[in-house]
Amino acid sequence: MTKEQKGRHSNRYRYWYDKVYTKEEIKDYFHEGWNDLIESSFELVSYFPDAQICSAKRCMGMLHMFAKAEDEMVMHAVEGVLWKIERLSSKICEKCGQSGQRRTELKAVHCLCNDCYLVHLNENDDPMTLFKKGREGRF
Repeated sequence: MTKEQKGRHSNRYRYWYDKVYTKEEIKDYFHEGWNDLIESSFELVSYFPDAQICSAKRCMGMLHMFAKAEDEMVMHAVEGVLWKIERLSSKICEKCGQSGQRRTELKAVHCLCNDCYLVHLNENDDPMTLFKKGREGRF
């Protein structure tokens, strides 16, 4: 595999991003519901030598985190931990931390519990669109 192919297909932090965000900056960016997940992920990654979480984003209603490490084996282990955190975030409401589900029918996919979903619809969406064909009973 050439260096060009490795960089193109790799999802490593060092190829795509420059800035490293702190835990507090990442927690401030998201709602309070995922704060425990962010804390746990930073704690778990701290057990690996020279591994560091660099940034995070919401991707398809899940918390996707990027990390970097010098050793390739450590990087694979850290990616496994972060993949599990990402999957757990798809079942936790990002606003309140209760059990939730991904709401793919929204314009921007969020993971919300039923109460937060209704509040989100009333604030951002026309509630009457709930009764359009194909959207009834979505929560």
